[in-house]
Amino acid sequence: MDIDLIGLDKDRSLEAALDITLWPQILKDIAAATNSYGANIIPAAERARALVVTTDSIPPAFEDYFNDGWYENEWRLRALPLLARNGTACDQQ
Repeated sequence: MDIDLIGLDKDRSLEAALDITLWPQILKDIAAATNSYGANIIPAAERARALVVTTDSIPPAFEDYFNDGWYENEWRLRALPLLARNGTACDQQ
């Protein structure tokens, strides 16, 4: 799988931190540059459908994630203390 490094270099996520309306297009661009099926942003502090930003390919998977209660036992949340202490955490998935 080839990653389009030039495409990734055009990332506007710092801009989107101030203008959240940019996130959907940025996620599409990231997915395209990495040849990914899709991309999403899930807030670390709270899990709720309305807070998730995704590309168009991801919502069916999130239906199961929320309907089946997976969000209640999200294992990635265990990284939050490490993130708060060290400022970084790595998800290997």
